Amino acid sequence: MVTWFESLTSVEQIFAAVAIPATVLMLIQTILLLVGMGGSGEADVPSDTSGIGDGFDGDIGDIADDFSGGDMSSLGDPGQSGLRLFTVRGIVAFLAVFGWAGLSVSRNGGSEGLSIAVAVLAGFIILIAMSFMLRSIMKLQESGNIDERSAIGCSGSVYLKIPPARTGKGKITVLVQSRLVEFDAVTDDTKSIATGREITVVDLSGRSTMVVRTK
Repeated sequence: MVTWFESLTSVEQIFAAVAIPATVLMLIQTILLLVGMGGSGEADVPSDTSGIGDGFDGDIGDIADDFSGGDMSSLGDPGQSGLRLFTVRGIVAFLAVFGWAGLSVSRNGGSEGLSIAVAVLAGFIILIAMSFMLRSIMKLQESGNIDERSAIGCSGSVYLKIPPARTGKGKITVLVQSRLVEFDAVTDDTKSIATGREITVVDLSGRSTMVVRTK
């Protein structure tokens, strides 16, 4: 691996340095999604960011916050402001495709300029494709006439870290009416609830914000 990396040009090394960790993150996201689906029936849906689990508490959740300066939901509601382009999962996919596409073009004789142009184009194509997929999923959820109050008492997992004492909103995924649904969530706990933690919905705040506590 080291020998292969050292055989690359400087630009190719940059592409590889972007592509490899992004691909690893994508694999972790996918594995945790499959484990969640197979284990408890509760799994993350393609959305703002991926729940990487307790091992990444303070990492992925905080990275999500860094991208938006707070709650990733501020980047837009697909039902209100169109596509949500800049989600954690979308950005990871962008970086992975960007890196591998640029490296592939460069290794096949493309110039640095062409490699970068193709990499950026390929990255944006996957970013937009994932955004359309997310919007389609959200529309299906909205059309399902979910009764938010039916989520009370249900268990789920934290998808985006929930700040303590209702000082801000996070996100959770909960299995409601045989559908895996994403909700905004707050907590009365004095400590924040990390990405990947299991929670129980105890109440409804407003129209669709869940009040949760850790299990």
